[in-house]
Amino acid sequence: MKSHTEYLTFHTDNHREYVHITPQIEAIVRKTEVDDGIVLVSAMHITAGIYVNDLEDGLIEDIDQWLEKLAPFRIDLGPRLFRGVQALAVPQSVRT
Repeated sequence: MKSHTEYLTFHTDNHREYVHITPQIEAIVRKTEVDDGIVLVSAMHITAGIYVNDLEDGLIEDIDQWLEKLAPFRIDLGPRLFRGVQALAVPQSVRT
């Protein structure tokens, strides 16, 4: 059985960005010359990560709006401590 591990690093400029990594993953798979199998992509050591299985502008916009409603970005909020663990401050209107 063949296996291959490769790490990708991304640097973003905004508080929330969507990075299309399909071309990089396809190139890595081609390089391994594996004909059949599975690919595991894991977002490690990050604050948050989401996977979108469809590159559709409308869907990305919907997800962005939903995330902003769920956890609004406010520089003055910063992370909040909850029982010793850092957590986002989520408004009551979103929790109910």
